[in-house]
Amino acid sequence: MRFCDNHPAVIGWASESLRIPYVNPFTGKQTTYYPDFLITYQDKSGNKISEIIEVKPRKQARLDEANTQQEKAAVVLNMAKWEACRAWCQRMGMKFRILTEEDIYNNWQPKSKPKTKRRKNICSWSRYIRRSWKRCHSYSSIRHYRTYKNKTSSSIQ
Repeated sequence: MRFCDNHPAVIGWASESLRIPYVNPFTGKQTTYYPDFLITYQDKSGNKISEIIEVKPRKQARLDEANTQQEKAAVVLNMAKWEACRAWCQRMGMKFRILTEEDIYNNWQPKSKPKTKRRKNICSWSRYIRRSWKRCHSYSSIRHYRTYKNKTSSSIQ
């Protein structure tokens, strides 16, 4: 949103402002699709371009990424919406684009499960360091260091 507000090439934008009819592939009924964004901008050559942008997670945009039946059904439904939107955009002389997390975040990688054994070792290591530090450095020695540091820095000036 801030990008659209602050970018000098963006002429105008709206969120879920269009209504595009489509046929639900599961029920066969006529339904309405509301795309995420409508953005109008000026390209480098000065042409005014209007584009509809839909933002979806990768699991809801690609059938090969969907794991469960529910995710596969969401992909099929989204594809029906997007076909209707592409046809509508072609009639209106607009562009249509689907963005996923890969497009939004550069060098996006799927999250991996954290290695609990390693994290446990790191936690015990940090506890060991804290205990060792407390044994070696008492608060009086820290106070002494601060006093010494202040005296030396004032004598240098």
